[in-house]
Amino acid sequence: MDETVENFVILLDNTKSTAIKDFRPNRFHVALKGVKEFIETKNQVDHASFISLFIFGKETTVLSGLTKDTSSLLSQIASKKFVNNHPPQGSTAELAFSIENAIQILKDQIQIIGGQSNHIFLITDCYDFHVTPEIAKLLPVLSQLGIKFDVLVYSERSHTINEAEYLQLVTPTNGTFMKFHSKKGILKGIRNFALQEKTDNVSFQMLSLRAKNKEQLSEIAEYLRFPTEEEFQEIKKRNSTIKCQICFSRNSPINNLSFILTGRLCPHCDTPMHLHCAGVWAKKSSEGENIFRCPYCYTLLKLPKEIIKGIEVKKMKFDEKDNTTKMIRIKPQNLINTNFECSFCFKEINSKEKNDKVFRCNRCSAKYHVSCLKDMYDKDKSCENCGGKIV
Repeated sequence: MDETVENFVILLDNTKSTAIKDFRPNRFHVALKGVKEFIETKNQVDHASFISLFIFGKETTVLSGLTKDTSSLLSQIASKKFVNNHPPQGSTAELAFSIENAIQILKDQIQIIGGQSNHIFLITDCYDFHVTPEIAKLLPVLSQLGIKFDVLVYSERSHTINEAEYLQLVTPTNGTFMKFHSKKGILKGIRNFALQEKTDNVSFQMLSLRAKNKEQLSEIAEYLRFPTEEEFQEIKKRNSTIKCQICFSRNSPINNLSFILTGRLCPHCDTPMHLHCAGVWAKKSSEGENIFRCPYCYTLLKLPKEIIKGIEVKKMKFDEKDNTTKMIRIKPQNLINTNFECSFCFKEINSKEKNDKVFRCNRCSAKYHVSCLKDMYDKDKSCENCGGKIV
């Protein structure tokens, strides 16, 4: 059974030229009929597909986010009121903004769930299209995320379509390029496109291109979140029952710290887990070095790299003759515009304050407030993150 989910964000051209009546009653009406044909055909052959519709012209209008329930969308675009409220106007300059927003919608899907094939499907009458610098900046993102860019361009027979420019969008993403010069050709071509076999699962694409996609996956992933003050109070009340859902213990098996200190929550489903347990889970993950999916809701998550390094160093220390470390002060100017977290109190380091005294472990790069470093040294003279003896 094919379990691949296909996501299509349709970008429908509604610029001034689509008011031309060489296609009856005009180009926009014919293109809109093509959108209906695509949605209806997809619904017939694949109930698992999600479809979103953008209209771009003077501005970008999102008619629907990704949805399987397209009946309301079909009713909306079939009404005379809809056509009257969307007269063709504007230029293709808005296309870059539409592509950027389509990428964001698909990013959210990639973040939440895997096993998908993602498409941006442009339907346009722009025969003299050019890739602008704004669009060119988005091409590496499309390629790295495995988003296919499909294009259907239609025009009069007398027009020569600038295929080379469109292929700059289509080729790097293994998308489909279609061109038509008649109303019949548009509707037949779009139906055949909707009927084509599902493309490769994006998860397998990312695995095969993991090195290239690592940076992009990290950008999409979310950090585990701190519990709110109310949640902290609830955790304190339930300290005897609250457990990490990876190790199923109250205290972290990596450093024996309580959930109050090292506990974090999935930002999507609120599943509790120790930071270091999440680190062990991430190391077993196929997504990347410090990237993993929540074991419960499959949201794409990430951890500070210091957590992963601390786990690795802790495993190595039994084979090392020297497991000492030094604490090195971070220069004040290096604290500006950063997002550091203290690996002792696990609170954010105030990077806006130039006078903050912050130290990092020479072995695992964990950061510490100077006050936390003193408390940690008084405790057992070891780095909390990697176990190195402080000298």
